[in-house]
Amino acid sequence: MAAHYNQLEYLKYLHQHGCSWDVRTCANATKKGHLEFLKFAHLMGCRLDETTCAQAAKNGHLEILKYAHQSGWPWDETTYDQAVVKNGHYEILTYGIENGCPFDDSIIRITW
Repeated sequence: MAAHYNQLEYLKYLHQHGCSWDVRTCANATKKGHLEFLKFAHLMGCRLDETTCAQAAKNGHLEILKYAHQSGWPWDETTYDQAVVKNGHYEILTYGIENGCPFDDSIIRITW
């Protein structure tokens, strides 16, 4: 719940008192666009999963996509599919192309 509602102070408190977390913590922060929350959880050992970049792209959260990519989390054609084809986030398409996100030719036919 803390991730869903961007309650960073609650997360810090709960973490200090032994409350467990898992990939859903980061997934909720990613989905909702809570970058500082995501950074804190990740730096404290909460892992991101393989869907982080696609989830950020799907929801149009460019700064989260940048953070996840720069932190070494994988991206693939799904990132483009989520960002562009389904949701029209062309700024994410541009960032991905400029930073080497893989894509196949079908994405070009679909978007243009």
